[in-house]
Amino acid sequence: KWLPARLPDLLPGSTVVGEEAVFADESVFTRLVGDDPVWIIDPIDGTWNFANGRPTFAVMVSLVFKGEVVRGWIYEPVTGTTVMGSRGDGVIFDGEPVQLNSNKRETGIVGTAARHLFQRAEQRSDVIENVFRPNCAGHEYVLILSGERAFSAYTKLLPWDHVAGSFLVTEAGGYSSLLDGARYDFARPEGNLLTAESFEMWH
Repeated sequence: KWLPARLPDLLPGSTVVGEEAVFADESVFTRLVGDDPVWIIDPIDGTWNFANGRPTFAVMVSLVFKGEVVRGWIYEPVTGTTVMGSRGDGVIFDGEPVQLNSNKRETGIVGTAARHLFQRAEQRSDVIENVFRPNCAGHEYVLILSGERAFSAYTKLLPWDHVAGSFLVTEAGGYSSLLDGARYDFARPEGNLLTAESFEMWH
C-alpha cells in the first residue's frame, strides 16, 4: 500500500504497475505501453517463502520510461541486501560497485532454471555443473550479481518478477535476452528468458 501511494510523488506524472493491482484490474497492465514513466513493483517476491516463514524473499522496484528500463532496485528485508542501478551509471551492491566478469569463474557453471528449461540444463552436464529450481526470482538475480550463480532461465516472464533483475545484471556487465535472441518485451511477456553473467556465458 505504501509503495503505490508514495512512488508517484517522486516523479510527477508517473504511474504504478504492481502484481496485486493487475490481479485486481487487468487494465492496469496497459500502462506499460504508454510513454508516461511507470514504476513496476513486486512488494513480496517469493511469496510462498514469506508466507511460510522462510527468509528468502525480496522487494523489487524498477522505473520504466518510454519502453526502456532506466532504474532498478532489489531489497532483501531479512538480510538487508540492497542492489540498485541506473542506466549508464552501473550497479551498487550493498554500497559497493559490482562488475560481472565470467573470466573469474574457476569452477563449473552453476545456475537456476524453471520448468522445461531445468531439464534442458540438466542434460548439459558437460557444461553445467549444477542447476537449481527457482524459489525467488529477486534472490536468483542477487546470486548472479554476487557471483554465486552464472545464469538464470525462466519461462514465466511477468514484468514485476524480471524487469529489475535482468536490468541490474545487464547494467553490471551481464547479458539478458530471450532464448531465440529477441529482446525481452516486458509489455508482452512471452518466451523463455535467459540471463547470464556475461554475453559469452549466455551463449
